[in-house]
Amino acid sequence: MLPPTPSLQQLTDEVNQNTSLVGSEWATGRLAVPGAPSIPVSLAMEQPLRFRLRASTAITGTEVDLGSNDELFWLWAKRQQPPALYFCRHDQFLASSARSILPVEPQWIIEAMGLVRFDPSEQPQGPSPVGANRLQIRSVRHGPAGDMTKTTVIDSRSGAVLEQHLYDARGYRLASAITSRHHRDPTTGALLPRHIEIQCPGTQLDLQIDLDEMQINALGPQSAGLWTKPDYPGFPNVNLAQAGPQMVGPAPIPGPSQTVGSAANYGGAPPNYGVVPSQPPAGYRSYP
Repeated sequence: MLPPTPSLQQLTDEVNQNTSLVGSEWATGRLAVPGAPSIPVSLAMEQPLRFRLRASTAITGTEVDLGSNDELFWLWAKRQQPPALYFCRHDQFLASSARSILPVEPQWIIEAMGLVRFDPSEQPQGPSPVGANRLQIRSVRHGPAGDMTKTTVIDSRSGAVLEQHLYDARGYRLASAITSRHHRDPTTGALLPRHIEIQCPGTQLDLQIDLDEMQINALGPQSAGLWTKPDYPGFPNVNLAQAGPQMVGPAPIPGPSQTVGSAANYGGAPPNYGVVPSQPPAGYRSYP
């Protein structure tokens, strides 16, 4: 537990220590976008760049596949038009049309899930109070595309990261992550959120994830297939480092008119799909 009035060093050390406890994470839950029913989702992460999110239903199969490995990231949605599996190398992201879909580097998704790390080179400042038991730290990220300002809101009692907001040099908000329902893993002691909201105001990316089952540090060499870019028949591979903005479709999350199982399609409440995740790692266990 943090002291009643934690210092900047105490807060950043607490957050960094918490993140260091998590080498990997596997979870299942539900994904929702505004105006549409939620669908089952599986989520896997392995720091610093490996990430996989797949949303599926028992009726229609995989609907959304977002992923990242050490070299590149990809994004695919069954109902996206034009049909395509988009991908881009990390080292080509800043000069690519990928930024019209995701305005921040893909590894930020891992941060959004609560795995935050403060770097002294980003000159963290604060903390300043922004509500009851809420402290904000402000930092600056230097990069080839210019400086970005990040504000991070932390629970002053537990050290849980509650909000993250990224702004460009003009002060325009590029992305936000709001997390809640934090749970402490009984094995590692890591404190991680069960509810995650991600917003990118300049794109169509606006989603909520609610996690029900979670496994910490269970992924290993046997899970290498999670980080392999998939291929979907009928969906050509489009390199976002070579595609012009006009070739890039909307954000890869189905909207309310695209989501199979909406109340409008079924004339009432959407069906109960049931979770259809990919196979979890050997020895998978869950905890409440």
